[in-house]
Amino acid sequence: MTTNSSSEDETYKLLSTPEAEHLAELYLIQGDLNTAYDTLDLYFEKYAVNEGPRYGRAALVAPSLFRDGILLFCSCFSTKDKSKLHPETVYAHLGADRLEYAQKLLDLRDAFVAHNFGPQRQHNIVVICPKADGKLLPYAFTQYFVRFSGWVGRERTQLLPFIDVAREHLKKVIATAEADVMDQVVALTSEQLEALPDAEIVLPEPSDYRSSRSRFRQSGRGSRLPVPQRRLGRTVVVAP
Repeated sequence: MTTNSSSEDETYKLLSTPEAEHLAELYLIQGDLNTAYDTLDLYFEKYAVNEGPRYGRAALVAPSLFRDGILLFCSCFSTKDKSKLHPETVYAHLGADRLEYAQKLLDLRDAFVAHNFGPQRQHNIVVICPKADGKLLPYAFTQYFVRFSGWVGRERTQLLPFIDVAREHLKKVIATAEADVMDQVVALTSEQLEALPDAEIVLPEPSDYRSSRSRFRQSGRGSRLPVPQRRLGRTVVVAP
């Protein structure tokens, strides 16, 4: 029998079984994939060009959107971290060219993270040389530069569907993980629920920014806030 309850008489408990923590990590990846897609969709819709440079604010916004979208997408993948998506698991069945495309994105991400951009950021000094009596003479020097600011607009038809493949793959993985966690939840007795710790929002201090999530949880550090009352499905907590 199910008893109806209002949000006023509900208590929220933290489930920290391996299955629950695995599902939570999957939800994090899903959120990043969706944000990466939306960010790059906005980039292609508003700021991507096929020819010529951008000017004004567009020249600032375009590379920022593109860079953030690529970083978020690639953060969802790893060949070492089993909690993340593996490129071969997601794309190998589509052919070697899709794995090559995934590696292309990862290489681009590495250039962004390293903050050097490699050959995608160049500056050169050019000597202006007028010719007199068949000879080159030094006149002045100027400069020219190359700054990578994102892919051209026609790349949209390849990149966004590529991200969609990962999103659809992840939906299936999440569905299985959700079923496992639901089996655990419905099997909990009242006594077991009482024994679970209260759920709370834990915000890191600046000194914790470089910690992993698992190390941060184990440390017991951070500022604690109550979990917002209903509805919890997609609650966003903004840090003060």
